[in-house]
Amino acid sequence: MKLIIPLLVLMTVLSCKNNTPSKSGKEESNQETVNSQTPVKQETKPVSVKADEQYPDTNETRTYVDSGLSRLVISFYSIGEGSEFQLITQYEDSVGSFSTRIGKNFDYKRLSWGREGETDFCFPLVELSASEQASFVNMTRAVLKKAKWVHIYENYACPKRRVR
Repeated sequence: MKLIIPLLVLMTVLSCKNNTPSKSGKEESNQETVNSQTPVKQETKPVSVKADEQYPDTNETRTYVDSGLSRLVISFYSIGEGSEFQLITQYEDSVGSFSTRIGKNFDYKRLSWGREGETDFCFPLVELSASEQASFVNMTRAVLKKAKWVHIYENYACPKRRVR
């Protein structure tokens, strides 16, 4: 009798065990993760861009490689205290003043993705020459050198975050 009860308990426990893998949220999220410090590799294709009618003195056609990478990605994040709103505004103003100073407009994306004001800026900078791009990157680093919660990436894929 002393052996029968533990044996029955053991058989019950072993028979209830499910040997198939579960589909919980933890296992599904372990698919393919990307390290935030390395750029995402994407397919490249050459694209020809004709000179803009707005700038008639440039009559050439520029060819660049569209790799899906942005020349500059700025990511303002938060550690529970909110992002640096004043610095984000100051940075956006400096982008406008840089555009006015060089006399060219350039496109960029602003993605607000968090509950505390987290924001990404993605700058392809295809409208600028190599020296203007370098000048813009240096201006960005100078403006954001005192920022605590910001990442600056060069030649990086624009994050595809879930926008809230």
